[in-house]
Amino acid sequence: PVANYEGTFSEVFKAGWDKPRDYTKLIRGVKFGQKESNLYIELSRTLSGSLGHGQLMRFFTPNIGSAFLPEYTLEADALSLAFDGYLGFGGFELFIDDLIVPRVFGGLLFLRPSVLAGTDNALLKRLSLALTYAGDAEAPMTDPAAAQAAFGSVLGFGFDAEFKFYKSGTLDMKAFACLLYTSDAADEG
Repeated sequence: PVANYEGTFSEVFKAGWDKPRDYTKLIRGVKFGQKESNLYIELSRTLSGSLGHGQLMRFFTPNIGSAFLPEYTLEADALSLAFDGYLGFGGFELFIDDLIVPRVFGGLLFLRPSVLAGTDNALLKRLSLALTYAGDAEAPMTDPAAAQAAFGSVLGFGFDAEFKFYKSGTLDMKAFACLLYTSDAADEG
């Protein structure tokens, strides 16, 4: 029996599967490729999303939950999508959460200027430039457990440059610089 519910088990079960989003509960995780490969796709309930160098969106996880702090669960049933592609001269990264009811979106587009210019300069080949965007349509603006919890839109834009000092099969050393701008719905300008 379910506490405070006046119905049969069948009715309770059916109520848990009455929306299209409910059927995504069947997917725990599906993955193809890995980050920084030519093609990477991941559908997951536990995916921690980062974009590029991670300064604008780093380790965003919507399904965080705790028995000690239950009010900090962001979205227990969210199904996240990460999709990355690389084509030598540049590439992209996308992150969407929740795939069925999108709330958080992030995107990155990067280029390698040396490849586009056709130069063989070894130092320039190590440089990549990127534009990043991330947004949350329902970001908490106050404590979600507060009596009058407030939510609003938050947007972020970034430009960054990465320089690889060294890369081998086991080690990848790089430095990067970022310019970031973030705004929420309360900003006036």
